[in-house]
Amino acid sequence: MPELSTTIKSFRAEHQKIRQKYQGLKTEQHFREYHSECKKLAEHYLEQWPALNQYPDAIGYPCRTLKEAENFLNGAPYQHGGARPGSGRKKEEATKQIRVPVSLAEPIIELKDLYKGLNDETKSEVMKRLNDLIAFAESQKRGSEQTR
Repeated sequence: MPELSTTIKSFRAEHQKIRQKYQGLKTEQHFREYHSECKKLAEHYLEQWPALNQYPDAIGYPCRTLKEAENFLNGAPYQHGGARPGSGRKKEEATKQIRVPVSLAEPIIELKDLYKGLNDETKSEVMKRLNDLIAFAESQKRGSEQTR
């Protein structure tokens, strides 16, 4: 096993040199060249030291490097990063951005936060009372306009 340990260290050092060579290069062609070189390196090590085949999924070992290179070169998508099904914030009800006077902001924010935790029956009661409040404000406005 000591020989295998030295072999792995040697593989990782050569792999690191390839990585550094392509570091910062982001074109598709550079990615292809990088993975082609990694594939050749991994194949060489697996051919010279068949015992390395015992570690197919070990990070930093030739089998894993070969698998990742072949996946890239064959057009298989990466298995990490990006959007995943079911991730993200769960939407309950559609929202709308509005502007309100500063004097109304805090009470409206507090009402919104409380409203989220209510059941459907209580939400409909709150909506009924808000509509009553709006009707009251409208009647007050009409009354003040008539007295002018």
